[in-house]
Amino acid sequence: MKDMNNTNHNVFYKNSIFVILILALILRLIGIDRSFSNDELSAISRLGYTDFSSLISLGVMPDGHPAFTQVFLWFWIKIFPVTEISIRIPFVICSILTMIYTYKIAKILSIKNIGILVISVMSFSAYFVDYSWLARPYSFGFLFSVLSFYFGIKAIKKYQLSTWGLYVLFTVLAMYTHYFSFLSVLVFGVFLLVFYIKEKQIKYLIFAGIICAILFIPHINITRFQLTTGGVGGWLGKPNNGFLLEYIFTIFNKNWLFISIVFLSVIFVFWKEKFWKNILIRKSNKEFLLLFSTFFLVFFIGFFYSKFVNAVLQYSVLIFCSPFLLFVLFYPMKFASQKSFKILFVIVFFGAFISLLFPKSYYEINRFGVFKDIAKHAKTDIKKYKAKAFLNGNSKFYFQFYMNEEDSNHWEFINFNENYNLKNFENEVSKIQENNLVYGWSNIGNPPTILSVIQTYFPYPVHHFYWHNSEYYLFSKDSILEEKDFYKNEKIQLDTNFTNNEYFGVLETSQNILKIKPFSYLVMNVTLDSIEDFDKENTLLVLEKNDKKTSQNLQYVAEKFELKNGKYSARLGVQIDKQKSNDIELKIYIWNKNKMQLKPISATLERWKENEILY
Repeated sequence: MKDMNNTNHNVFYKNSIFVILILALILRLIGIDRSFSNDELSAISRLGYTDFSSLISLGVMPDGHPAFTQVFLWFWIKIFPVTEISIRIPFVICSILTMIYTYKIAKILSIKNIGILVISVMSFSAYFVDYSWLARPYSFGFLFSVLSFYFGIKAIKKYQLSTWGLYVLFTVLAMYTHYFSFLSVLVFGVFLLVFYIKEKQIKYLIFAGIICAILFIPHINITRFQLTTGGVGGWLGKPNNGFLLEYIFTIFNKNWLFISIVFLSVIFVFWKEKFWKNILIRKSNKEFLLLFSTFFLVFFIGFFYSKFVNAVLQYSVLIFCSPFLLFVLFYPMKFASQKSFKILFVIVFFGAFISLLFPKSYYEINRFGVFKDIAKHAKTDIKKYKAKAFLNGNSKFYFQFYMNEEDSNHWEFINFNENYNLKNFENEVSKIQENNLVYGWSNIGNPPTILSVIQTYFPYPVHHFYWHNSEYYLFSKDSILEEKDFYKNEKIQLDTNFTNNEYFGVLETSQNILKIKPFSYLVMNVTLDSIEDFDKENTLLVLEKNDKKTSQNLQYVAEKFELKNGKYSARLGVQIDKQKSNDIELKIYIWNKNKMQLKPISATLERWKENEILY
């Protein structure tokens, strides 16, 4: 009877794994032809070198990541075309292999039931799906890290020269792929040494570590260069103290119902099976400590380095050791009955799958800035409306990759920096002869007043499309095309008498009142007259956002007035936060520092439709 039960359990495991992997593959292939992301196009733009030396110096060193992925792609495109599907297929295959070897780690640690729970989450979590098809170092680095973990544990448990060789191979590949996969296999190797110090194989582990260090020597100069150029601290914020909980929340598809059911079930088993008693008296505590220590040391190194040195910690860089976190979270199930395990498996399997697709499908949101979609709309509108297009991004190549050659005279690339600002842009827009104008932006800071600038010359908004961190607009001089569903313009009543007050208000209101969905971009246009010589340096249009409860200033923005058509005008724009609170107060006022005689002439408040998936 016991043998029959074991046979039934083995059949259950095999069938479950087969279904999980097939569904995981299907989910990763759906939408694989979506737009290349900013980072993917950056990598593609650095593949056009004819010799390997140029690839390293110009294609790898400026990237900030070790060489493996860029070198792989360089060889790959010599055989296959540069399309979304052909470029991404190897990364998808790696993600499936990663799940297989994650389960094999569980099997070798005698926690097969936990392994099935872990790969169920990995299969259907939007977090893991995102980084499975993205043609960047994550999928490769994830696979190499998991293979390093697997062969490291296997080699420690039983000596085989081939196993040690594979451990060295995949450890080195992880080191050559991403600096956090490097950190993950390094920390794992250290803890293998700590927890298995009495094992006979320990001398081979030390020798393997020495070989890995020697094999990384050719990359040292690249690493030294990349580390001295700084990290992503210029744009990446320091992690908050709740980062880890938010990370776990993200792994479980940000679905509170799913998370609650899973963890209540695990806690029940934790209590019922006396988990801590088991973990302390059984030999299995060594494996648990290895899993626990590896993930949390990697996390704390990244966390404190980001807090006190340079911000590098993102969800993406924790993916390399993320299975260990999931092993730890589900570890009480090691001591659960088969019935309890199967119940939790059903919950995790269907909970993860359903939360990926509902209430809003994963496939409705591209979580990376798009270029293909913007180019598609631009090509259509250039042809249909004879429009002039301005496309705002980090590199012209990213849009050029998708635009037609015949449209090259009908669109311009712009990038706002120290050499090109809104004044330059407005100067160009004012000279356009066409009746229609396209504006699109992706994966870059978008000036909140730019739509108002465009509307000065092309007053009628026609249509608006948006994606994650990307937007597209068509404006026209022809009122027949106007659509007002994403734009609202209101006149503000002002006291139009001359005044020499230092401060006089334009608008004061709660953020909630202005946050009338679906509007979130707020632009204020104010025009003044003066009977004195106007002091542009000391007359400002100011917006303040304050917390009435704490009297804390949350935001301060100020713009100078400029002479236009004989009057003095200022345009100030902000994006209204999604945060809803009656305690958040907005004040817009004129700061007349020199107390000149000024006369407010007009003020208009523009509100532009919210991009619900902006960030």
